[in-house]
Amino acid sequence: MPRRATTEPGLPRFGLHVSAEGGPQRALERALDLRCEAFQLFTRNPRMWRLTPLRDEDVLSFRLARSQQRIGPVIVHTMYLINLASPDTDLRERGIAAIAEDLVRADRLGCEYVVTHVGAMRELSPSAARRRVVAALNNVLARTRGVAPLLLLENSAGSGRVIGSSFAELVRMADDVREPDRVGYAVDSAHVFQAGVDVRTRAGIDAALEPIACGPGLERLRVVHLNDSKTRLGSNHDRHEHIGRGYIGRVGIAEWVMHPVLRPLPMILETPIYQDGDDRRNLSRVRRIARKALGGGP
Repeated sequence: MPRRATTEPGLPRFGLHVSAEGGPQRALERALDLRCEAFQLFTRNPRMWRLTPLRDEDVLSFRLARSQQRIGPVIVHTMYLINLASPDTDLRERGIAAIAEDLVRADRLGCEYVVTHVGAMRELSPSAARRRVVAALNNVLARTRGVAPLLLLENSAGSGRVIGSSFAELVRMADDVREPDRVGYAVDSAHVFQAGVDVRTRAGIDAALEPIACGPGLERLRVVHLNDSKTRLGSNHDRHEHIGRGYIGRVGIAEWVMHPVLRPLPMILETPIYQDGDDRRNLSRVRRIARKALGGGP
């Protein structure tokens, strides 16, 4: 087993979305090898509905291995095919079942959070789409009563007729579910920027988070997806870039790691891998940016 993860004093807990090929324990081993302090994984193929059972022996191995490490939180991300507003009853039901299954799997593994997007409205009106999402979330929560992980709604980049490109919209839906205390939020820096909010400044970040601050409270924000953007401000095109190499840039990323609300949260990088070593380089780069921004060295 790789050495224990250690959080550098004064810096946020940085981590990566890591591959779970070979099982969840292999994801943990990869995260530790990359010197992550928190990490994210899929528990299933994110592009296929077909589900591979999570074996009891894999669950036990993961929980035992994690109990011997200082790493966390661990975040499960749901699959890409989910659309809780879909007018296709079968597709919508599959999405509900997929989120519920990930909550159950995360609970078995001892993970703290499940992050999901809610989908797209297609030909529906915004109000009709929101009602369908709320009903779907109520269904998910009813199926998973008693599980520990919090369900986190993630903001989107706003392409097409996607739902949830602003936290005002996500908060409005989450406030309407029957068990709002079981729902929180994850913020993606690239998605906010691509949706049209200039989050390269403290004021821009505050503006993006204002609906949470004025609604359920910023304690409901639990995870940061810290990504640079390959596309311009307001592009509505979801493309991530290496830290400091995109349109948010080093100065913008520094604002995120210095922000007093975001700094205590786990910051998970979902940066692209163009060649071997890119994950390590992005983690090293974001730590250098954080040290300089927070006065901890070059």
